[in-house]
Amino acid sequence: MLTEAAISTATVAIGGEIAKSVLDRAEEAIEKISQNAAIRFSNIGQDLIAQLQVSVEELWKQIGDDINQEVAGLTDSLKVQLYNLTITTERLLRESLEEVDQISEDFVRDIRATLSKTWFMSEIYALDEIEGTIIPASLNTDWTISASGLNLGYDSDDIESVVSLKVKLPGSLDFEATGAEVSAHKVEFVFPKELIEERRRDRSISILDAELHVRIKKDGFLWFDKKFNGRQPFKLTLAPRIAGELFVRSTSPLNEWVRKPEYDVVYSNALPSGHATSSSDVQHHRITRYYRLPIASVPPRLGDKRFYAGERGACTGSGCNHLHEVRIRVTNNGSTLDVYTYNNSHAITVRIKGKVERYEKVDDVPFELSPLEIRDGKVLKVEVPADCQTIYFSGRDGDHGIIDLIVKRDPSTTVYPMPEGKFGGLVFLGSHQEGSKVIYRFSRR
Repeated sequence: MLTEAAISTATVAIGGEIAKSVLDRAEEAIEKISQNAAIRFSNIGQDLIAQLQVSVEELWKQIGDDINQEVAGLTDSLKVQLYNLTITTERLLRESLEEVDQISEDFVRDIRATLSKTWFMSEIYALDEIEGTIIPASLNTDWTISASGLNLGYDSDDIESVVSLKVKLPGSLDFEATGAEVSAHKVEFVFPKELIEERRRDRSISILDAELHVRIKKDGFLWFDKKFNGRQPFKLTLAPRIAGELFVRSTSPLNEWVRKPEYDVVYSNALPSGHATSSSDVQHHRITRYYRLPIASVPPRLGDKRFYAGERGACTGSGCNHLHEVRIRVTNNGSTLDVYTYNNSHAITVRIKGKVERYEKVDDVPFELSPLEIRDGKVLKVEVPADCQTIYFSGRDGDHGIIDLIVKRDPSTTVYPMPEGKFGGLVFLGSHQEGSKVIYRFSRR
């Protein structure tokens, strides 16, 4: 209903102007407003421009032959309509010139709401957006669903707006809630976490049918009230508990002690004479000598060597018949060859062969883990053999796409570098060695 205050404000503000001048100024403003990219390239902005243009055309028709007289001479209704159009276009023009390309959608909704109060505009409701229809795999609290649009959930002196949400829950009662007003054009609904988790699946998405019920009543001029009562169906998508899978493969070298003739070492063991002379008796020599290699690491490293046995070779010299005993023993983790000899008579030389083995890579053994589950809020630990040189991480995250990572490392070091490639939804947390294993840690962003 028109109030005395509204009529008085309109008369004071534009009563002395010619109606045609007021409409011409409004058309010029609309043309300039439409040049703002933020308005021109948004759906609600385009709708607003169209509504402004319709408003001007309707006022031209309503004023008719009185177009050249002062606004003060028009009916009270036309005065208020012209005034509303004037303040709407002037405000929007000012904002569009000051904030080029940065007009917010909420601001445009405010302008559209002001315009919807004119009696010749039939639109009192428009749904622009529903947010929160895709519910992620991990929730710490209840989930919020919001709806934005013209007069959505907005209450004022002349508008009553009620928006409710219904979610169909198979096997139990439907969930229903009334929207809480966030702004003049936005309402929110809280969907309980426990209801979501009860219907979430492990490896596939869940779909729930939902709808908005919108009821709007706006007081109109005289008895022309405007009403809207409608429903907007939509879907809620619940992401699965398991966001994806990670596959890990590598090759672990098979290292063994390898024995080859060319690795053996031959030592000449010279033994002194024990022969009797005119001035001495026969001497008996019991001698232990040690032949050494560098001590092998524990656990062994590639290239390490060790004795695994010893072998007596040829004896040279005239006293070989008096070489009574040769004992060979491997000690010190294979690094030492103990050679004991017992002889008398003439000096001799005994060859001793140290049988040597070398720690070498003999093959590549494929290494593969069973698929690892990627979940929100949980650290993913991947254990691989510490001697792996190249490690491949592959898989797919349902929300973030392909995982394709590789780690290349120098086996002579204990450095385990960060993976490189496509992480999908993974975040690398670090790596460290524990005994014969290396642990790579990931989380989900």
